[in-house]
Amino acid sequence: MRTCKKKPLCDKQVLFESFHGTNLNDSPFAMMRELAKDPTFTIYYTSKKELMGEHRKILDAYGLNRVQLIPLGSRKYQKILATSRYLVNNVSFPTYFIRREGQVYLNTWHGTPLKTLGKKMAMGIQDMSNMQRNFLHSSYLLHPNRYTMDHMMEDYNLNHLYTGKVILSGYPRNAIFWDKDAAAAVRKQYGMDGKETFAYMPTWRGAMSSGANKGGYEAEVRDLLTKFDSALTDKQIMYVNLHPLVKDKVPIEGYKHIVKFPDDVDSYSFLNAVDVLITDYSSVFFDFSITRKPIVLFMYDYDAYMAERGMYMDVRDLPFRKIYTMNEMLAYLHENDKQADVNSAAYDAYYKMFTNYDAPDNIQNLNDMLFYGKAPKFEVIDYAENKKRPRNVYLVGKNDHKGWAKELEQQLHSMEAPVAVFLRRDFNELTLKELTDKYNDWLDYTVIDTQMFLSLPENIKLFFSRERNKYNCDAVFAREVFRILPHLNIQSVTAGDDSYRNRSIEQAVKNERKG
Repeated sequence: MRTCKKKPLCDKQVLFESFHGTNLNDSPFAMMRELAKDPTFTIYYTSKKELMGEHRKILDAYGLNRVQLIPLGSRKYQKILATSRYLVNNVSFPTYFIRREGQVYLNTWHGTPLKTLGKKMAMGIQDMSNMQRNFLHSSYLLHPNRYTMDHMMEDYNLNHLYTGKVILSGYPRNAIFWDKDAAAAVRKQYGMDGKETFAYMPTWRGAMSSGANKGGYEAEVRDLLTKFDSALTDKQIMYVNLHPLVKDKVPIEGYKHIVKFPDDVDSYSFLNAVDVLITDYSSVFFDFSITRKPIVLFMYDYDAYMAERGMYMDVRDLPFRKIYTMNEMLAYLHENDKQADVNSAAYDAYYKMFTNYDAPDNIQNLNDMLFYGKAPKFEVIDYAENKKRPRNVYLVGKNDHKGWAKELEQQLHSMEAPVAVFLRRDFNELTLKELTDKYNDWLDYTVIDTQMFLSLPENIKLFFSRERNKYNCDAVFAREVFRILPHLNIQSVTAGDDSYRNRSIEQAVKNERKG
């Protein structure tokens, strides 16, 4: 990756990525399909190596033959990531990624949040590390409504650390929900005409994505699908799209009335064609609600789920059908009026709050600004003022001794405009408790992985610098500061322990400030 950064940027080269190469869908895919109409752009799309065959079929089905797939993490991927003028991602690029001068990086994210994120995840604050870092490196962050902007900017500590621009515009992926002709074509293609169709899209049950115990939930899903299948009639079809963490563990096969979402069409193009969405705590309902079709929140485990995972709102207040038992859910499948309980006034208020920025021309408007330099037709909020404010960085030491919490408190309260940097590997219950109880409301902090990403010559120089003090490695450590906190006006760095890494970063910034 380091050698790739010496190559010049390719002006009309774009790298799109969705969910770390596991899917070709979401807003990056919608933007790519529109941009692919312009033959002057060279377009790459990330794919996991084992999925490239499947993804190639999807591209071919859309007539996107000239879009090139690149395997995630490969040498070619690193080269394209380092040399593309434009980058579009709905999650995050790898931990070694640093946006180069002249690159334009749009992070679209992938949904209006219902469940708490970032520092509001009491047992998962450490999981925000590379996601937060990607946000900080982005030229643009896309938010589909002010509710999303407020929560994402606050809960990833971006309000005072982010230096790019925020775009307020509906998600490109949602433009499909205005296309009735496309819905009719999908219904015809998959034999849905004359049938009542349901999409079942449950979320993952768990507080964090890492280290989760999926076995019990897999059995639970199989039991639910069996009961659904028994209740559905020959005039009904249920299409199932499970969360990525469990979809490979629960094969959707052997059922009479249930099938999985097809692999040769992106999920939102397919979702646009169904009659009813059944979900639970998944934010997919925010997008599907644009259609004004029936939505069911099937929350059979409401109390248990709420005890484990926080919410930004009381889901029971949403203007959709809420169902809490399997018997009630099965009875609903046979109701004639599936929106009988919807409060029209409440729905209109919801629609204004969450979908006011959605429009059928959002893809074109966003592409025009990003790739063609045209004036934006949406609101853009500039956070460049954060570049000017002097900041003082505290590299938090390892939480391995009794006085750690007191030292942290004293140091942070003695600093002006502090930014704390925590290492993900050092998180434990005390770290989480301290942040949640004392610092979340006022402290700007980041969470980072420990590894520094160096070229072979840099690793050799670093070794001899550490062992024999032979080389000056200030440039390496200054780059590490930029990888963590890009574009900030950093006045000082204070090491919270005597580790070589932290001491070297502190010294490198001191030397840089001296000129």
